[in-house]
Amino acid sequence: MKILGIVITKNEEIHISRCISSLTKFVDDVLVVDAISDDATIEIAKNHGAKVIKRRWVSYSEQLNWLLENHATEYDYVLRLDADEYINSSKPKKFRETLVKFSDSNFRAISVQRSYKFLGSLLQDSEFYNRNVVRIFTP
Repeated sequence: MKILGIVITKNEEIHISRCISSLTKFVDDVLVVDAISDDATIEIAKNHGAKVIKRRWVSYSEQLNWLLENHATEYDYVLRLDADEYINSSKPKKFRETLVKFSDSNFRAISVQRSYKFLGSLLQDSEFYNRNVVRIFTP
């Protein structure tokens, strides 16, 4: 089973290192599609082992659809993160085992529970606390 981690960026030098470092434990390859950042995003991503493609920004959906059509076809699953997100788990083996179970079914997308932090504190008393979002899907 091959899993592609994808991140769409524009000037994310503050976050990209943490994002890619968390992704590499769970995926086979990391692909960053960068909207021609003018900070150190591209260099940092490359230094963390990601393949980086520069592409002019049109819209988020345009970037994502282009990436899926042109670079994800050889993968079984895609794990998409925003640059300011990261995976807070130390169980990559269990992650893959779970995906293998899903691959035998008709599931095309999987939502994960996401929590939000503000200034280092978990936002527990808000609509954002442990929200489910689709982050894993078949290309």
